Amino acid sequence: FSINLLTLFALVLAIGIVVDNAIVVVEAIHAKMNEEQLPPMEATIKSMHEIAGAVIAITLVMSAVFIPVAFLSGPVGVFYRQFSITLAIAIFISGINALTLTPALCAIILKPTHGSFHPFLQRFFNSFNRGYDRLESAYKGLVRRYSSNKRLTIGFTLVFAAAVWGISQVLPTGFIPTEDQGVIYVNVTTPPGSTVERTGKVLDQINTIARQLPAVENISTLGGYSLITESAGASFGMAMINLKPWDEREESVNELIEVLEKQTRVIDDAVIEFFPPSTVPGFGNTSGFEFRLIDKTGSGNLNQLDDVATKVIEEMKKRPEIDNAFTSFDPSFPQYLIHVDYQMAAKKDVSVATAMDALQTL
Repeated sequence: FSINLLTLFALVLAIGIVVDNAIVVVEAIHAKMNEEQLPPMEATIKSMHEIAGAVIAITLVMSAVFIPVAFLSGPVGVFYRQFSITLAIAIFISGINALTLTPALCAIILKPTHGSFHPFLQRFFNSFNRGYDRLESAYKGLVRRYSSNKRLTIGFTLVFAAAVWGISQVLPTGFIPTEDQGVIYVNVTTPPGSTVERTGKVLDQINTIARQLPAVENISTLGGYSLITESAGASFGMAMINLKPWDEREESVNELIEVLEKQTRVIDDAVIEFFPPSTVPGFGNTSGFEFRLIDKTGSGNLNQLDDVATKVIEEMKKRPEIDNAFTSFDPSFPQYLIHVDYQMAAKKDVSVATAMDALQTL
């Protein structure tokens, strides 16, 4: 997985769990050294005999919480799969660290606190502990004093709820926020019946325009394939514009898309869409969302379905939340109706799928 907001969130959440396992081991060993006056090595061995099972149980239970999320289906499964796998792996590694590296370091580094040979350090630690104990006592007294006051508790809860609501109204939100991954996808659709050469000329024009931008590092083009529909055809084309690293450019992906859209308006014989890649791998090729428009009338009138689809797209473009909307449905696209002779195909030992694949490449 790439380092995006989801994986970073999983790693940040896992920090507490990873550190917690090591803290449990260190505290147990230190308690043995302080209470039973044991040397570091013996305290480590005795402590690990007591808490190793608990550390293993905690690791397995926490992993069992997040691993099933990776097997969910639908958008939720795609969205949280990398989050759950990242968190489960981090928890598993923390368990191994708590059982191997942490005890070894404790046996080597930890020093007995009883009878310290460094009076200055001992005075510093004693002062720190006394200060911490005073702070802990003050906090406990504050909690006892105000936790019993229901009005004050409810008031604080309402204030925090109002603050959260106010922040959510100010900060921009989105189902899957778009990330600057340094790549811009380009999808080209020329008029129905166009040849690969005509589509290639449009891609060459886009290549020339994109290379003039200082933020562009390189560009790759491919004729005969559509990123949106994931289908092959002579009137389709795609391109991938790779941008320079963030520290070598000032423009963001969205700003560069606006510039490219303005400069490619001179190309009037093709429909060109610029969009960033999907933030979550497996959640489609593009950012945003898609939906299916189904004709339930049973008439089979493709022109009528096209009229409805055009009206839906026009209404979507009027929404302020939607930046762009388009459809790949085109009933005027040249088509052939092919009748397959299954008996002849069986005699020739040719499957229908193989024949369709051969026709697709023509």
